[in-house]
Order: sequence, then structure tokens, then C-alpha cells
Amino acid sequence: MSNNDDTPPAHPGKILADELAELAMSPADFAAALSIPVATAEALLAQRIGITPELVLLISHYFGTTARFWTDLQNAYDLHVAECKHGAAIAAQIKPLPTRPIPIAGEPEPATTPSN
Repeated sequence: MSNNDDTPPAHPGKILADELAELAMSPADFAAALSIPVATAEALLAQRIGITPELVLLISHYFGTTARFWTDLQNAYDLHVAECKHGAAIAAQIKPLPTRPIPIAGEPEPATTPSN
């Protein structure tokens, strides 16, 4: 998930906290609605834990959204954190494979020029 500006992706807990604030719903009420421990809801809303696949299913069902919406949020956040934490070291350590096109399903193969 990419954004066009330099704003880092939001943690799913931040999205949920904002939504619950609009609904005037407490973390305890949210936890009860999902049948999860209050501590789990509080940790997620405080962005101390990520959204697990089980939580994704519960939350998407509760809010009537797709599971993909929540997994995409978590993946974008996790990738951003990993890039910030490890991106420079990986770029310095790993030599990229020489450039060659990677075929994409459903797209024509790129033209190649014969080498002499």
C-alpha cells in the first residue's frame, strides 16, 4: 500500500481509536462487542500490538468491512516500520540482482534485443 505523500501509514489501532471516538465507544465496550479481553483492545488501540488475523476477522465482521482492508492497513504499517528500521542496512548489505524484467501475469512479455 503506497501513498502519494510522505505521510507514514497509520497503525490499524489508530484507525480504530478514531472510529471508536466518533462512536463514543469505550475500549471496554469495543472489547465486549468482539468478545476479546479489554487488555487486548486497549493494547491495539494504543498501537502496542498489531492486528492479528483473528482480530481482523472479528473487526471486519463487526464494522461490515472487508478483512483485506484491515490486513492491508497492518501490512502497510509493518512494511513502513521495517523500511525505517532496516531499509538502509539492507540496501547497503544486499547487492541487487542484475536488472531483468520480471513477467507480470496477464501482461505481454517485454521485447528483448539479441546480444551479439
